[in-house]
Amino acid sequence: MSEECSRVAQILLEQGCDHLRTRAFEAAVDAFTICTLIDPETVEACYGRGMAHVELENWPAAESDFERCLRMQPDGVRAYIQLALLYSELGILSRGRKYFRSALAHRPTPAERRFIEAQLEKQEQERYY
Repeated sequence: MSEECSRVAQILLEQGCDHLRTRAFEAAVDAFTICTLIDPETVEACYGRGMAHVELENWPAAESDFERCLRMQPDGVRAYIQLALLYSELGILSRGRKYFRSALAHRPTPAERRFIEAQLEKQEQERYY
């Protein structure tokens, strides 16, 4: 990729992140999409687009983006967590637990580990009500 294309992809990535922060989710999807067209291996853009799709409740697109993140970065704990949350939100708890466990197997940060363990515990408690 040329230096100019790399610069444009970086600008689009930053714009997408800014749109996420300001809750302009459709604009974020657009910026991240163009970024991934310029640089298909940009995990951050794919992840950001997945997050925007979650906020727009576009579950299939979010699932596709997070799965793509894992294909590009198989040890990407954040994508595992987002897939787990997505499936949990959709009521597919067994699949959510599978992704939470996968996240635990890929060396999450201490904060991520605490979050995952709390989510698994919460799901376990809800199973009995």
